[in-house]
Amino acid sequence: MAFSELLDRAGGVGLFQALQVFTLFLPSVLVPSHMLIENFSAAGQLLAPNGTATNWSEAATEPCVDGWVYDRSTFTSTFVSEWDLVCDHKGLKPIGQSLYMTGLLIGSFCWGLLSNRYSHAELGPGPGTGSALLVEWTTTRRRAVTMTILGCIYSLGQMALGALAFTLRDWRTLQLAVSTPFFAIFLICWWLPESARWLIITGKPEQGLQELHKVAKINGHKEATKSLTIEVLMTSMEEEMASAKGHRSVLELFLVPMLRWRTCIMSLVFSQVTSYYGLVLDLQNLGNDIFLLQVLFGGVDLLARSITAFLLSFLGRRTTLASFQAMSGLSILVNKLVPQDWQTLRMVFAVLGKGCFGVVFSCVSVYKSELYPTALRMTADGFLQSVSRLGSVIDPLIRMTPHSLPLLVPVVYSALPITSSLLLLLFLPETQGFPLPDTIQDLENQKSAAATGNRREVVVTESTSF
Repeated sequence: MAFSELLDRAGGVGLFQALQVFTLFLPSVLVPSHMLIENFSAAGQLLAPNGTATNWSEAATEPCVDGWVYDRSTFTSTFVSEWDLVCDHKGLKPIGQSLYMTGLLIGSFCWGLLSNRYSHAELGPGPGTGSALLVEWTTTRRRAVTMTILGCIYSLGQMALGALAFTLRDWRTLQLAVSTPFFAIFLICWWLPESARWLIITGKPEQGLQELHKVAKINGHKEATKSLTIEVLMTSMEEEMASAKGHRSVLELFLVPMLRWRTCIMSLVFSQVTSYYGLVLDLQNLGNDIFLLQVLFGGVDLLARSITAFLLSFLGRRTTLASFQAMSGLSILVNKLVPQDWQTLRMVFAVLGKGCFGVVFSCVSVYKSELYPTALRMTADGFLQSVSRLGSVIDPLIRMTPHSLPLLVPVVYSALPITSSLLLLLFLPETQGFPLPDTIQDLENQKSAAATGNRREVVVTESTSF
């Protein structure tokens, strides 16, 4: 695990890392808009029927002949009013959301494979490749803080969506507003250096050295361009390069026993995205002012993510993640079982669950990178992102079942985070204080050091590798 020493020679954490976070600011702000925009672009707004029936499900009805009348006081146009997604066609709304998530599922899986075979930076700073680049260019001590900052930016994007939707009440205008900036992001991201760690491990040490020199210059350590030579790099990373050969396929995640358990349990952790979307896409059932609710959700998420670095340093990765997963599951269970009329109580537990998920996702962004060696990190990230997208594909379909299977929603939404928290606590290791692993052998060394209680042994070995 000598790369951390190379990174320290290149300036550790400095101006380059700050510019990297700044570059990822815009995509991190806009990604939540695409994931949560359904709350506004597909909001229902059918006017209530005239009459005094107390139970409209039992009242006499007849097919619509003259079209539908919509309340346009909140939104001038939505998917629902545009294509009459009401009554017999209301099932098309969640199906549309499921198809959108299917596209993300295919994209995240393909992007994970491509970014492990080709350049991370050339593929752009997406939520998979962007966070991986950030982690691999950050020192061990600053990793949790850096990912917490990125998570807080994501929270700001959730708050910004509420304000933007309040300003733009037409779904087409809102969609353009959150989509067109990605053309600028495509141009901005080209300056990002490739992961030197990944280049070295995959047999491209000369290119890795060039990227280290580039980062050293940006960080103001120009003398490092002389001390960091190809001979030093090859001597330092010789063992890691040899061990990483042949470990590039997604099948390695299941063929290697240590990685198999980690991948299976982390897949269950990522599948709780189903529960997350079941909560955050339910704004219309929590209150009338969905704009304020969106800002409130974003604010709670920001507060939760901002304390994640402290929680990780105090409780560790595993305990923090498991405990907040369990709390999020219990919050959702109460929220779904409380009667619809008790909106205040449902709101309290919804906000609590949203805050817990904020801590969970910030913790996961740090923890998942520390569980896999460099040669397989992006492959694992792509696979786990695909699992999460599969959960988001299933979620809209689950939300179609309350009338036929009323207990399915609370059971599924609460069971996923609670079950994954128990398995994580029982079977996955604590990674706090360990450098980012480069090889399978590094993972074995971490396991041995944790078993003997000598966590500093791995760190000392790394710092004296020259």
